[in-house]
Amino acid sequence: MNGDFHVLGTDHLGRDLLSRLFTSIQLTMLVAVFGTFFGAIVGSSIGFVAARFRGWVDDVIMVLVTSRLPCPS
Repeated sequence: MNGDFHVLGTDHLGRDLLSRLFTSIQLTMLVAVFGTFFGAIVGSSIGFVAARFRGWVDDVIMVLVTSRLPCPS
């Protein structure tokens, strides 16, 4: 072998598709993990605020959360 073997081949510019696929997977996983942790932290914080203050604060938060839910089909 002379080093010209590419498992998934190359694109029209001669770049290896397997290495580009691994790079894109790394970025996708980073965004997914960050988004999951960010959503968990924000959601938990809002839930703690609603549980702590009760009353009208809880009502306002619940209206906001409910308004974000999709309509049933």
